[in-house]
Formats: sequence, C-alpha cells, structure tokens
Amino acid sequence: MNPIVIPFATSPVRFFMGLVCVLFVTVILRWTIPKFLIYLRRLGTVKMSVALGGGLIYGLIFAFALIPTLILLELVRNPKTTISDSGITFDASFVHGSTQIGWNEVSHVSCLISRSGVVTGLTIRTQDGRKIGVGNPGTAALSPAYEVLKARLGDGIVERCWIPFRQ
Repeated sequence: MNPIVIPFATSPVRFFMGLVCVLFVTVILRWTIPKFLIYLRRLGTVKMSVALGGGLIYGLIFAFALIPTLILLELVRNPKTTISDSGITFDASFVHGSTQIGWNEVSHVSCLISRSGVVTGLTIRTQDGRKIGVGNPGTAALSPAYEVLKARLGDGIVERCWIPFRQ
C-alpha cells in the first residue's frame, strides 16, 4: 500500500490564515506597544495596585497577540497525518505530541461529509482514548483515506459518513 499523506492545512488555507494571523498580531501590537511604553514611563509615579492592575491588563492584551502567533506557527509547521501499512501517524505539533495508532488498536472511526458528497473529516479513536482528527473543509484528499480505512477495518469500526447540521 502506498502511504497516504494528508497535510494539516492546504497551501491556500495556510496562505489566507497566515495573512489573517499576521494582520491580527500587527493590529494588536501596533495599538498596544505605544500605550505600554507610556505605562512603563509612568510606572514609578503610580500606586502599586494601579501598577499591578495595568500590568495584568497589558499581559492579557499581549496574550491575545500570542494566540494568532501560535496559530501562524502551527500553519508554518503544517503537521501531516500518514496512513500506511503500519497504521495511522500524526506528526507532532506545538499543541499536540506525535501520535501513532496501529491498525489493531483502532476501535472507532467517524466521518464527516459535505453536502456535495466530499469527505471533509475523519476521526480515528482507540480504546485508551488516543485520537487523531484529520481534515478540514479545504482538504480534498480524504475520500481515498476513508476508503482505505473502510477496506482495512470493516463496517463495524468505520461508521457511515454523516453531514453536520443536517435537518
């Protein structure tokens, strides 16, 4: 079997989301840094409680700039999921460690499908709680992966795909 490699995000998604992350960080820091410098200059002239409150507020604002930065780093790294003869492997990312699930360890596979009939998401679970989630609406290569999982594991473990938010 040729390994199937599924990236975390496709190139257009990475490019668009990367621009959005850079825009958010730029806006937050461009607004915050001048005010933070004024705060630092006046730090010796205010009460300790006001200084601690200001430090807490600026720390919170800088934390909001950290979130899109971490998302951008995750997109740059672009961890991949590989389905091969040995099982399913997810590369390490900043948020999650590397996960490897052998074929005999898989206990349940759920599947999401779009209204147009394209498989957009797969979730592979084990009995001990490990899980690998694969795909997003921009990922188009999940139908072959679903077919491999279904052929290798059978209908008892791989459930039929369902459309989210369907009435």
